[in-house]
Amino acid sequence: MLARYTATYPNVAVRIVEGLSGTLADWVLSDKVDFAICNRPAATPGLSLRLLVTDRLVLVSARNSGRMPFAPCRLADIADLKLVLPSPNHFLRHTLDHHINRGDFRPATTLEIDGQSATLQFVAHSDWSTILPTIALINEFDSPRFTISPIEEPALSTKIYELRSPRRTPSAASERFIAMLEAQIRAAPALPAPPGAGGAGHRPAQ
Repeated sequence: MLARYTATYPNVAVRIVEGLSGTLADWVLSDKVDFAICNRPAATPGLSLRLLVTDRLVLVSARNSGRMPFAPCRLADIADLKLVLPSPNHFLRHTLDHHINRGDFRPATTLEIDGQSATLQFVAHSDWSTILPTIALINEFDSPRFTISPIEEPALSTKIYELRSPRRTPSAASERFIAMLEAQIRAAPALPAPPGAGGAGHRPAQ
């Protein structure tokens, strides 16, 4: 999508930064960025939020993990689950901690890494797993690096929002970027079904 946007609007200077939802919210409020796309921050005073998508979370492991690609899993049934978690500053961590503390599943051990790229790089070369939104893994559906497992129980999802400052009038460039992003989300492919199963899996976003 980014390549298509820059080709369509070559005169727009694009700068993309990665950060936790709380950090991104602060940047939006201080006008360091035009907008942010992220989980709902813990605190949202002064922010304008718009829900873009509710997405199912999936378990991501290295391809040699022994798990069948795209086969649903029950986290409580994975006795040796070594799970990479984001730091407590991340909204996704709150969701996962809630289910762990409630006893829905019990990782054998955990490790904290902030940053999706660093997490996936570690998972691809280890016996650890992580949990991410389906839509973040669309480009990995055919990857030889990972096995993606829809989580059947507990059912886990996350909400992705557009954050803006109500004090700032959206630029035409940013509105076109968001429109292109939403079109990409709507056109997102379905998660493939397990080998030998008929049909397709669930949509990555709803």
